[in-house]
Amino acid sequence: MLKVLKQVECWIFSKNRVMLLVEPESFGTHMLSVLACLSQQRVLMLSLTRPAANWIEMLASMGVKADRMLFIQPAKMAKAKNAITLKQDCDLNEISIAITEAVRHFKPDVVILENSHYLELYYDEKTISRFFKFTNEKLSLLKVNSVFVGIAGVVLKQHPELPALLENIYQVKDSNI
Repeated sequence: MLKVLKQVECWIFSKNRVMLLVEPESFGTHMLSVLACLSQQRVLMLSLTRPAANWIEMLASMGVKADRMLFIQPAKMAKAKNAITLKQDCDLNEISIAITEAVRHFKPDVVILENSHYLELYYDEKTISRFFKFTNEKLSLLKVNSVFVGIAGVVLKQHPELPALLENIYQVKDSNI
């Protein structure tokens, strides 16, 4: 895990975008590891699967402080000190505005975008794909580093061309993490 995360940190410091695809059963573990690895930086995280309080508690159990982290979470989650709680559960416009405002005011070193199965409850694959593409382009224009963490099967279903691209760029298998 550390080997890959050191590469992720290296990529982040060189202002690149990072995509980490994981299997559903290891999603939470990998998200926690990414957060722990980046805990010395200012981190903004779009968290759709767990409340901010849960991430903060799990990091604390590892001896990691989350005082440099800000979370954006759906309306159904309990309000937390380090979190922006959306007014609606998964309004993509509201999420986009929240990310933009948080980047402007919080000035994160890195933004973590979580794409789990959650958005599929509200939107079709094409809409989700367009949202993450738009968000990635916006973060690039704002000159903010980003880490996209997705469920391998979901992302690959949305982008069947991705395996061929990854083979040419950099291939990471979940079992190697």
